[in-house]
Amino acid sequence: MKILFCHNHYQRRGGEDESYAGETRLLESHGHEVVHYTVHNDEIEDLLSLDVAARTIWSRRSHAQVRELIRWHHPDVMHCQNTFPLISSSVYYAARAESVPVVQTLRNYRLLCPNALFLRNK
Repeated sequence: MKILFCHNHYQRRGGEDESYAGETRLLESHGHEVVHYTVHNDEIEDLLSLDVAARTIWSRRSHAQVRELIRWHHPDVMHCQNTFPLISSSVYYAARAESVPVVQTLRNYRLLCPNALFLRNK
């Protein structure tokens, strides 16, 4: 099986980054082909706050790059680990446009809550 993995790395390596690395190694060790699409939050330092906010909502760059990867590699499925903040949900639309099913692993509440904790007054 060919899997396109999408992941936005944090500035400080954490559990989601470890999970991404471990899952891709496990899949590859069992003979699956893994295509990687990753960005790193270090890019934020070079962007204006407004640009980061815009890319959080819709990343034209990620949409175009993922669509191109799909056309080039023809994955059976796309697996997203973390799309916040630089990849965005735009990659889901890229996969849909190319008829590729998507699996999303949720490791926190960020898709529904900006602080990812579901706590208020914190």
